[in-house]
Amino acid sequence: MIDLPESCQLLFVCSDELDELDEHDSWLFGRILKSMKLSPEQALLLPPQALDQIREHHLTWCWLAGCQVTHPAGCQLLTSVSLKQMHTNPASKKKPYGSRFVPMTHKIVSLAPHHLDDVWRIEQAAHAFPWAESLIRKAPNKIAANFVLQVDDQIVGYCFGQNVAGEATLLNIAIDPDFQGKGYGKLLLEGFIDQLSALNAEEIWLEVRASNTRAAQLYEAIGFNEINRRVGYYPSENGREDALIMTYLVM
Repeated sequence: MIDLPESCQLLFVCSDELDELDEHDSWLFGRILKSMKLSPEQALLLPPQALDQIREHHLTWCWLAGCQVTHPAGCQLLTSVSLKQMHTNPASKKKPYGSRFVPMTHKIVSLAPHHLDDVWRIEQAAHAFPWAESLIRKAPNKIAANFVLQVDDQIVGYCFGQNVAGEATLLNIAIDPDFQGKGYGKLLLEGFIDQLSALNAEEIWLEVRASNTRAAQLYEAIGFNEINRRVGYYPSENGREDALIMTYLVM
């Protein structure tokens, strides 16, 4: 019997060895690893005949690359549908998060210099540990993806992001406390995703405080999935707190 190494999180079952995968399987293997945020060392390529020798392993996903065989006991079968569901989480979209209260007179536009006074005001009001003013007012570089949400020509929220070779990151997002609880956060986040999709982003990453359950629930409702945790990443009133790392696969 074969005992899988503790680091193994994915079985990729095919007829060929890793260095002999055809072009499609090589692309697919790389895309799955990237989507699941795994390194090649966390995956194991196996021929179909080896599956009967795998001991039960509940924490491992199994992708059958064109193989008509049964995956090992305890392993979760990974398919294109389940891989997409990791990022879209359609069941959680039942939560409207106040979207019915959002008026139609809104727009999401690129952050411009004349928006910065409002952005800095909201940054200080919305965050217990705000960015430095110099970061807020820093001139954007070519990878920046910064936007504001306007409602009746008033700035009610903003987001700072970046897009590097199809991998986007949401760095900062906030809604004016006077306008929170009305669905504007969901509206801004969905607008950010739409903007990054238009910029050919393939996936979007973000970090959120572990204690910020409301924000984490919103991200999950939109389609983000928690994939890791950074211990003691954020400063807090009691010292440090963890950051949840979440990702969204742009379809």
